[in-house]
Amino acid sequence: MMNRTLLILGGLTMLALAAPAFAGTTTVDFVTNTGLLTHTASGPGSLASQEGRAYFTGQNMTLLEQSGSVISSGETTSMTMTLTPSLDAGEGVGLVMIGDNDEILTAICGSDGTVTIMDWIGNYQTLEFPFPAAVNNSFTLEYNASTETATLTLVEMGIDSVSLYVALNGASSVQVGVASNGVAGFARLVATGPGIPDYPPVGVDTDDDGVMDDVEAAAGTDPHDPGNLPVYKTPGADIHALNGAMVVILAGSLPSSTVNVAVSAPYTIPSGPVPAGRSLSGAGVELEPDGTSFSSPVAVTLPYTPGSIAGLIESSLTVVYFDGANYSSTGIAGVDVDTAGKTVTFTTTHFTTFVIAGDLADTDGDGIDDSWEMEWFDNLDTANATSDYDGDGISDLAEFQLRGLGLDPTQPDAPLPVTGALGAAVLAALILAIGGRRRRP
Repeated sequence: MMNRTLLILGGLTMLALAAPAFAGTTTVDFVTNTGLLTHTASGPGSLASQEGRAYFTGQNMTLLEQSGSVISSGETTSMTMTLTPSLDAGEGVGLVMIGDNDEILTAICGSDGTVTIMDWIGNYQTLEFPFPAAVNNSFTLEYNASTETATLTLVEMGIDSVSLYVALNGASSVQVGVASNGVAGFARLVATGPGIPDYPPVGVDTDDDGVMDDVEAAAGTDPHDPGNLPVYKTPGADIHALNGAMVVILAGSLPSSTVNVAVSAPYTIPSGPVPAGRSLSGAGVELEPDGTSFSSPVAVTLPYTPGSIAGLIESSLTVVYFDGANYSSTGIAGVDVDTAGKTVTFTTTHFTTFVIAGDLADTDGDGIDDSWEMEWFDNLDTANATSDYDGDGISDLAEFQLRGLGLDPTQPDAPLPVTGALGAAVLAALILAIGGRRRRP
């Protein structure tokens, strides 16, 4: 049966739980949103990951936890908090240690660049970071159970430290965590002590991507996502992302010794002009770091579903990439469509956002895409290669081919680029030009 005790700190009420013993160092890296900060002990706010850092939505205290139990440490326990430039040290974010007699020790960082260590009866000492204050520094809180001494150190300054004595009233073990008085955040937390587990665990590969969790944590990739991992110049890697995409990077093709690769479905398919005769599907893949170039082509397999290519001719599928403004197929080679396996495989020499594209379907073979007929007439029977629904002298086929000019097949007063005999000649030329390239592979 675990002991439960209510504790109060600065208006925060928390539930403390006894914990099993471990030994080692825990590194909580919110770039990957992984770690052992999972037990919200008190406060109306919450602790989550945002833009690669820990983020408190409001007043809250959170303890290190493993397998449902709050972690305890003994003898000498140390915690270091690292802050992100211009983002953190908001409403008093800091470190918390709780003794086995319910005493509380804190090291709280303020937005003014000061860090204050305070013991269970209110004794305190304050240190101040040099400009630009505490928004780009780390600080360490250490408790020595043998001497009952608590020490605060500004990591970057090294020798700048202060201590409090009889800090936890003779506590032989402590529970460790973080707290905030309001909206604030931090970039990294490291806790070390005889009761602290090794995290990430050495020799464990949670996402089965061939890279151990501790190596991923050190590199800043997500040990729970096989599509996000450090790839080394030698031997390269086969990456299997959670969204079904696959990337094969050959040995020696990386521009540097290692690159943290992320393979995922794009949050949204970017908007932009598409090569003539092509239309975008709803299937894409985002390869990061964007702009990374390779000396040897990278093979990419991109899955799709019937729903994601609805309205496109499956046999016409290809791949285009987004350059920030437009879609292009330059540099994409070896496109192979597996209609049975529902994948498109291609090679590229750079990373960016890639999207499956293809020709619009023309079920009735009248030269007019199904989607355009359904948009204007809600059926595939009204318009065909010779019909002129609005009687304006421009066939429905021509109005489809010239849709970019704003022609309306249901209104006889549709605008023409020119009129008369010259208009007819220009119109014919435009139709020929557009029609001649709309099915270009």
